[in-house]
Amino acid sequence: MFVPFIQDSHPMCQEKALNVIVIWIKKYQNFSQLKDDKIIEICRNILEKAYSLGKANIKTASLEIFCLLFETGQKTNIISSILSCIQNKNQKISCGVIAMISELLLNFGPK
Repeated sequence: MFVPFIQDSHPMCQEKALNVIVIWIKKYQNFSQLKDDKIIEICRNILEKAYSLGKANIKTASLEIFCLLFETGQKTNIISSILSCIQNKNQKISCGVIAMISELLLNFGPK
């Protein structure tokens, strides 16, 4: 549903898509109807296309999405998407994943 807009090469389109996802997460608190595969796919695409290669606004929106998902109890989905991206061949993506891990650790601690 959001993946084609996240994968778009135009930064403004990515930024608008991430803003829509932030609003969607804030309004739609019940994730039981959404499959885990979709959340993992959204997180993986955010890490690969938006956070690692994006502008500053895109990075802050991506971090906000991950923090909101982490707060709503999607920890296992976030961790599995991070683990799937950490061994990427592109070094920018791997460095972006490590930066996301450090940001999540700064915000939520090691527990």
